[in-house]
Parts: sequence; C-alpha cells; structure tokens
Amino acid sequence: MTRGANETVLAVSKQGHCLNSILHRCSTGTLPLEVVAVVSNHQDLRSLAEWHGVPYHYLPIIDGDEGPIIEQGVERVDHTLSPESITIIGGELESIVLNHALQWHAERRVFRNGRKTVVLK
Repeated sequence: MTRGANETVLAVSKQGHCLNSILHRCSTGTLPLEVVAVVSNHQDLRSLAEWHGVPYHYLPIIDGDEGPIIEQGVERVDHTLSPESITIIGGELESIVLNHALQWHAERRVFRNGRKTVVLK
C-alpha cells in the first residue's frame, strides 16, 4: 500500500475486542487500511495499540466522542443465555459490523451528505 492511501485514525472506547480485530486484520492485509493513530478518552487500550506499533493519543473528552452509524447487525438471543453469553455475542457482533463499516470506508463507499451519511453498497 502506498503511503497516504487509506490512512486512518481510530477513535476507541475502553473495550479492546474491536480494536484488536481491526489491528489484526490490517496487519494481515485483510483490511486495506493503514492505522496511523488511535485516540481515546481512556488509557485502557494504549498497550494494545503500541504493541501493534500504532501511536496512541489520550484525549480526555467528557462528551461529544460519537460518529454516524454506518452498519448494524442483529443476533438472535433467548432466555437460555446467561448475561455473560449475551455480552460475548454482542461484542463479537460489534466487531463484525465495525469491520464491515471500515472495509466500506477503505473502499471509499462512505460519504457525508450534509448532516447525513451515505453508504454505497
């Protein structure tokens, strides 16, 4: 990948499952992005980003760290599942839909149109 192509800064929260998936996919070439930095209003994922050689920037913001919804997913759950199982299912689903959204971003299929976001499928 040429320098400058698909350079991306990731904003993350405290949980690492999505960041771990993204950085792994980038390192194996299955996600055509170059993550040039990670920013967060928490310090929790600094070691994960730095382990991958990605600079980590702590920005202590209280309100306002939100973006557009680009993709959503649904998974069936029922009363037989424990709260822990539902949390695991939710985390896995979150990683999948976020990777889809990033793939579309890398393919330049996500656009801002005023206050709306358009995703070309």
